Amino acid sequence: MSNRKLRTRATDRWAFWTYDQYPYVLGAKVGDSGTRRVPSSPPRDLPWPGQWVFVPAYMGWVWAFAVLDGAEGAQLKADLEALQEQYRTDWETVKEYFRGRLVERLTQNVIKHPKDHVNYSRAELQQRNREAATAARPGSKA
Repeated sequence: MSNRKLRTRATDRWAFWTYDQYPYVLGAKVGDSGTRRVPSSPPRDLPWPGQWVFVPAYMGWVWAFAVLDGAEGAQLKADLEALQEQYRTDWETVKEYFRGRLVERLTQNVIKHPKDHVNYSRAELQQRNREAATAARPGSKA
C-alpha cells in the first residue's frame, strides 16, 4: 500500500458538519490526515463546539460538530439520506400542487390566450383597456 493511500484511508469514524441545504447536515467517514497540517482555528465564530477532521471524500478538513463511531455514524448517515430523499419527493409534490393552483387562478377569466387578441386593432385594444380601467375605478358608473 502506498504512502498516499495510508494518508487518505477512511477510518471507522463518521463526521457530521453543517451545510446550507436540507437536511443542513453532511456526513462522511473520517480519514487519517497523515502529514497534512490541522487548521489552527474554527472557520468562524460558531455557537457549537466542534473539531477539525479530515474527510477524504471531500478532500479536505471540515469543522465537525459530531464524530460518531462505526454503526452509530453509519445509521445516522443512512437516516439523513432517507430524510433528504423524502424531502425531495414531498417538495416536488408541493411545487406541482402550487403550479396547478397558479395556472388555475390565472386562467379564470383573468388571462386569455394571446391568440384571443390578434383580431383586434390597436385602437380597439386601447379602447377596451380604457373601458376596463374606468369600470375598475371606485365610484365609476359601470
